Amino acid sequence: FLATCASDPREKDLLNLLANEPAAYEDWRHWRFPHLLEVLEEFPSVRPLPGLLLAHLNPLQPRFYSISSAKVVHHNQIHLTVAVVSYRTQDGEGPVHYGVCSNYLLDAKVGSDIFLFVRSAPNFHLPSDSRRPIVLVGPGTGIAPFRGFWQQRRAERKLKSPNSIGKMTL
Repeated sequence: FLATCASDPREKDLLNLLANEPAAYEDWRHWRFPHLLEVLEEFPSVRPLPGLLLAHLNPLQPRFYSISSAKVVHHNQIHLTVAVVSYRTQDGEGPVHYGVCSNYLLDAKVGSDIFLFVRSAPNFHLPSDSRRPIVLVGPGTGIAPFRGFWQQRRAERKLKSPNSIGKMTL
């Protein structure tokens, strides 16, 4: 649709090529990986009507994070373990792109409201028998839910005999 909004014939031709030749589009996209503003900067003659532009925008998709705290330890808080995303396109020569949600969370002030929803995972929990040993495997931010698990086990060790709590290995 952007080609129909271009007044420069060269830009219109290139946009038509990108729209109709998947290989050309994939090559162009691979090196630039642009967001909409960068596309409009690259093709300055493109002047879409605001309503048309908004109609073609995709809504943000939810980002899913695991709660990384134990309720018995942090009664009124939810902790998240988040990798803050930023990267450069064009083999490191292009503009910096930032992860929408991770940077939103990074910039949030302590005590500010965060818009979120909680989705339950009823089958992902510690065994009901706290004597059972556990091996946890999770690279990077994959350790997030396990942080809550080891907080839970540490709290149980303080309340019960340490020998009555199974070994936990990360």
